[in-house]
Amino acid sequence: MAELSQKFEVSQEVISRWKGEFLKLSSGVFDKKQSRDDGAPTDEVRSLRAKVGELTMERDFFVDACRRSGLKVK
Repeated sequence: MAELSQKFEVSQEVISRWKGEFLKLSSGVFDKKQSRDDGAPTDEVRSLRAKVGELTMERDFFVDACRRSGLKVK
């Protein structure tokens, strides 16, 4: 746990709490049947994917502009 705490810069107490919550709630995730059997994404998922695409394009534009102006970009 100390290694994870150092690697991800999160306190050991937080990791321990997350583990406890996961162990307590994880079985419910696998017991629930999905409400959609067709596998089609929900409206929220479609909206979020569109937003990710938009933000990716904006980021790429700004990265390209920074490189053209001589700024270093990670």
